[in-house]
Amino acid sequence: METFILVIQDQKEVSKKVCPFLEGKKGRVILMGLISQSSGKVSERECWEMLFTLQQEYEKKGFLVSIGLEKSSPFNLLNLVETLSAHLLIMPREKFLGLRPDEYEEFLEKLSCPLFLY
Repeated sequence: METFILVIQDQKEVSKKVCPFLEGKKGRVILMGLISQSSGKVSERECWEMLFTLQQEYEKKGFLVSIGLEKSSPFNLLNLVETLSAHLLIMPREKFLGLRPDEYEEFLEKLSCPLFLY
């Protein structure tokens, strides 16, 4: 069973760009809200609401779905990817570019699966 970790930021973007990509695939989707301490764009409550809505959407498509919320940097996802033996990490381009330029290469070197930016 394939495992996809999907970091959400904007529900419309996920529905528009990621849902079609995963169409026809089967497996497990881990929906993750990733709130940085410095970013005030999405509140914790809004993030949970998006997670629950997307959970229903992906369950209707036949995926096994889990949800979670982290208040941290993308580096904290590395352990999750490793622990779950994820096949693909899907994250917003903005979250990846939120890393410092000197962190890009380190993140990609430590990541144990392909990265899909949307």
